[in-house]
Amino acid sequence: MALPAAPIESQCHRDAVSSLGGHRDGYAHWRDEVASDPVGGPVAANVLREEQFAAGGQRPFAEFLRTIVERRAAGDDARAAYETACRANHRCGPAATGASDVLVHLLPEEDLEKMVERTHTGRVARGASAREAWFALRASLLQPLTLSDVERREARRPLSRIGIAARPFQVFAGFDPPMPGGEVPLRRLDDATRACAALGLPQRWSSYAPGRKIWRLCYRLPSGDETRPHVPTVADADWSEVFEPQPAGAGFGRTRGLRGEQGRAEVVHAQPAPPVRFDEDPRFLGAVDGSAR
Repeated sequence: MALPAAPIESQCHRDAVSSLGGHRDGYAHWRDEVASDPVGGPVAANVLREEQFAAGGQRPFAEFLRTIVERRAAGDDARAAYETACRANHRCGPAATGASDVLVHLLPEEDLEKMVERTHTGRVARGASAREAWFALRASLLQPLTLSDVERREARRPLSRIGIAARPFQVFAGFDPPMPGGEVPLRRLDDATRACAALGLPQRWSSYAPGRKIWRLCYRLPSGDETRPHVPTVADADWSEVFEPQPAGAGFGRTRGLRGEQGRAEVVHAQPAPPVRFDEDPRFLGAVDGSAR
C-alpha cells in the first residue's frame, strides 16, 4: 500500500523555520509529538502549508512558531502550547478582498438565548423575566404573524443589543461570492445539517452536535479597521483539523465542506459592537440531523 503523500511545505513556513535559530529543534519536536494525534496531525500539516502569515512578512509567523516552542518548554502540553500561540495571533492574515457585504454566521440556539438574556440584565440571568424576553423574541421570529406590530417591535428589542457569536474576540463568517460555483447560496440553505456541513462545522463539536438547534444570522459589518474582515490563518483556526489553509494572494478563506457539501467562502473578523446591522431577521434552521454523521 502506498504511503500518504507528505504535505507540501509553503515558502512562508520554510522561511519562518529558517529564522527560528535555537528554537528549530524544539519546533521539530512539537511536530513529532502531535503527528499521531487525530487532530494534532492535521493541525501540524496545516501549519506546514500556511501562506497567509506572509502578509506580515516572515517575522510574525516565526514568532508564532517560537511561542509554541517556548510554551512547550515552560511546561504546557503540546495542544495548550499551540492554543496559546493562536490566541496571541488572531487576525494576523491580510485584509480580505472580494468578500460580500452580507456575511453569514451559524449560531446555536443556546448561545443566542444567552446573549438575549445578557442584554436583559447585563449578565446571564436566571430570573423569569430574562427567560420571558428570550421566548418573546423567539416567538416573534418563528411566528411573526401571531403578534401585533407593537408586540413584535417590543419582542425584537434585544436584537439591537446582541452580538454575532458567543466568542467575544473573533467571528468566522461565510458569504456568497458574486459568482458562486453552482452551490445553493448560504443565505438560502435553510437546513441546519447541510448549512453546518457547508461551513465545515463537525458534528463532534458540541455546539453543532446532532439535536442542536441552529439559527442563521445574515449581517453587515460597520466600516472601519476594527472589524475589517481578514483571510483566516491557522492561528484563527486554533486546534482544528478541518481548517483549509489558503495560498498566498487568496482574498478570502474557504471552508472544508463535510458530508458531501461543497466548501464555502469565509472570512474572520472581530465581534462588532451592537447594534448589529442584520440584513434579515435571524432564521431558524432546525436541529442538526444525527443521521448525517
